[in-house]
Amino acid sequence: MRNLGIIGVGIMLTLLVSCGSEPNGMEDNFDRSKILNNVTDNIILPAWSDLVDHTVDLQSKFEAFEVSSDETTLTALKSSWLQARLSWKACEPFKFGPLESRGLENAVDLWPVSTSGIETAISNYNGSDSYLTQIGSDRKGFGSIEYLLFATSDAETLTAMADANRKAYLGLLIDELAGVAATIQSDWTGGYADEFRSDLGNDAGASTTLMANELIYHVEVTKNYRLETPLGIRSGSDVPLLETLESYYAHESKALIGASLDITLSIFTGDQGSGFDDYLDELNIDDGEGKALSEVIVEQIQLCQSDLAAINGTLAEALESDKTAVEKLYVDLKELTLLIKTDMMSQLGLLVVFSDNDGD
Repeated sequence: MRNLGIIGVGIMLTLLVSCGSEPNGMEDNFDRSKILNNVTDNIILPAWSDLVDHTVDLQSKFEAFEVSSDETTLTALKSSWLQARLSWKACEPFKFGPLESRGLENAVDLWPVSTSGIETAISNYNGSDSYLTQIGSDRKGFGSIEYLLFATSDAETLTAMADANRKAYLGLLIDELAGVAATIQSDWTGGYADEFRSDLGNDAGASTTLMANELIYHVEVTKNYRLETPLGIRSGSDVPLLETLESYYAHESKALIGASLDITLSIFTGDQGSGFDDYLDELNIDDGEGKALSEVIVEQIQLCQSDLAAINGTLAEALESDKTAVEKLYVDLKELTLLIKTDMMSQLGLLVVFSDNDGD
C-alpha cells in the first residue's frame, strides 16, 4: 500500500528524538513488553488466524462456484470475499516483519486495480499454476477479485465466467490470497512473534516503533487515499474521483473504512489489555490543557467513527450528494493523524520512520 502515491518517500525522520530521550522531561520506566505481549497474543495472531479462516472459506465458496456457477453460488462467493477483505483490515496495520520481508504486501490489497491489465492477464493465461508470479500487483489481490465479481450485474458476471480462462484466473487470485495468509501466519507463529515481543527498545527498528509507525501510516492511508483522493483534493480539481475509491465496484468503501478505524482503536487501547493509551497514562501525558492525551486520542477516533456512521448511502453516493459529510470525516482524520504522529510520538520518544521498500 505504500505504493499508493508514496513513491520516493525514502526514509524520513520527522521527529528528532534521541533513543534515550525522556518524554516530557520524565523518566520513562514503562514496561513495553506489556503492550507487545498483549497486542501480539490478543490482536495480531488472532487477526492472521482469522484471515486464514476467511480465505480458506473463500476457496471453498469458489470450489462450489466452479461446480455450479449460478446466482446462489455467486452470491455466496461475493459474501465470502467481503468477509475476507474485512478480515484483512485487522492485519493491515501489521505489515512489518514477514509480510514486508517477503514483499507480499501489495499482492494482497492494492487499489485502484488495472482493469485492462486484468483483462490482458486473463487473455494470456497459459494454464500454469505459477502464472501469477509474472503478474503485477495491480492485477491481483482483493481488488482484482472484486472487479471480476462485482463490476457487472450477476447475470453478466455469470455469462463472462463461462470463459474458462476468466474463471481459472479468479481461482488463482483466491488461492494466492489464501497462500499469503497461511504463509504469514506461519511466519508469525513460527518465530517472528517471539522476536517481535522481545525487542523492547525505542530505536527506529524496535517493535514499539514499528507498531506505532504502522498505526500512523494506517490512519494516513485512510485520510490520504480512501478520502482525500476520491474527494478530488489530492488532484487539486475538487471534483470527486469515484473510480479511486477503495471498493469502487462492490460499494463497500464505508465498511472497509469502518474496519480500519476499529483496528486503529484496538491497537491504541490494546482492547482489554495494554496499549499506547496505558503508556501515555503511566507517564502522565496530557494535551497541554490538563486532559489526558490518551483520552483525547480515543475521543478523536470515536469522532471519526461517528462521522463515518453519519454518511448516508454508499461513499460514492455521498461524494456526489453529501460531500460535506465526507469532508468532515477527512478533517477529523487529519486531526487524529496529528495527535498520534506528533503529540503521541514525541511524548513517547519514538521516531516517525517511513520507508519505501515495497515491491512492485
